[in-house]
Amino acid sequence: MSPSVLLAALNYRIEPTRKNLGWVVMFLMGLFVLAFVEIPYLNPHGGMRPHHLEIRWLLLPHLLAGSVALLSGPVQFSSRIRRRFPKMHRIVGRFYVGSVLLAAPLAMSIPIYLRQDMFYIAGTIAHAGTWFIATLVAFLIARNRHIPQHRRWMIRSYALTFSFVIVRVYSKFFPLPDPVFGIADAIITLLVLLASDIGMNWQELTTRRASAPALQPLPEILADQDPSPKFPEPRLVVGGRGGSGRPSTKDLI
Repeated sequence: MSPSVLLAALNYRIEPTRKNLGWVVMFLMGLFVLAFVEIPYLNPHGGMRPHHLEIRWLLLPHLLAGSVALLSGPVQFSSRIRRRFPKMHRIVGRFYVGSVLLAAPLAMSIPIYLRQDMFYIAGTIAHAGTWFIATLVAFLIARNRHIPQHRRWMIRSYALTFSFVIVRVYSKFFPLPDPVFGIADAIITLLVLLASDIGMNWQELTTRRASAPALQPLPEILADQDPSPKFPEPRLVVGGRGGSGRPSTKDLI
C-alpha cells in the first residue's frame, strides 16, 4: 500500500473519531449541567434559592426550553439523518428553533425581574439576545432555501446554546459575583462566536489555495505576427467561359 493511500485511510478514520469524541465530551458536560444545576431547580424543596422559587413561573419554562434546545441541536448536524430522514430533520429543527425563541427572552427577563446588578443584566441580554438573533437568522435563511448559509448560522446558534453549558460548568466550580459574571458572560459570547467562525473556516486558514498557472509569453515567431484575421479578397475574371465580355456568376472567385 502506498503512503498516500495509507494516509488517506488514516484521515478517513481519524476525522470521524475526533468528531464523535467532541460530541461525547459535549454530551457529558450537558449531562453534568442537567443533573447538578438544572434538575435541582425543579425541586421546590431542593436547591432552589428563595428568589428562584419566587420566579419559578419564568425559570422552569426557561430550563425546559433550554434543555430541549441542548438535546435537539446535535440531531441537526447529522448528515445521515438529513439524507435518510429529511422530514425528521425539519421537525426536530422546528423544535430547536421554537425552544430557543422561548428560552432566550425568558433568560433576559429573569435578571430584569429580579433587579440584579446592571452588569449581570447587560451580560445576560448580550448572550441571550445574540442566541435569539442567530437562531432566528438560521430559520429564516432555511425557509428561503439558502442551505449552506443556513448551516453556518446553525453552527453559530448551537455554539451559543452550548456556551450556556460552559458558563454553568464554570460557575459551578468557580462562583463569581454578579458584576464579574455579567462581564464574563459577554466575553464568553464573543469568544464562542469567534471560535465557531474560525472552526468553519479552518480549512481555509490551514491550507493554501493552489495558484493559477502564470501566462507564458508567446514565441518570437508568433509575437511579430498581426493577430487580426485575414480573409482572401474576391477576384474578378473578365471574359469567363462563354468568351463574352460580361463576367458570369461562376467567374467570381
